[in-house]
Amino acid sequence: MRLLLAAGWCELDICRLGRAQEIVDELGASLRRSEHLDLRLEADLLWGRVQLASGMPLDAERTLKSVYDPARSAGLQVLAGQARALRGELRASLGDMKEAQRTLRRAVDELSATGD
Repeated sequence: MRLLLAAGWCELDICRLGRAQEIVDELGASLRRSEHLDLRLEADLLWGRVQLASGMPLDAERTLKSVYDPARSAGLQVLAGQARALRGELRASLGDMKEAQRTLRRAVDELSATGD
């Protein structure tokens, strides 16, 4: 599963959004709701990034929020910080630069506090 996630991020990085989406779908079919919260949330994080890159900001916002809240509650601070950073990127893509800067600054502070 972790290798599949890594492949999904690579596909996203080279702008093969359709293939990244296929990988997210495959992960969704393979991961059970009750297990591997970290992998499910990372797959959702990847999906939110694909949505953002595909020009679907409202869908991406919902997806990233669905990652941030459970990740934070479960103590998965790095995933929560990454979700917050992507929400800042989303705000910037919508032209809300003040909110984008505030969100990104909070994400950096959150990630720095993890020591990771």
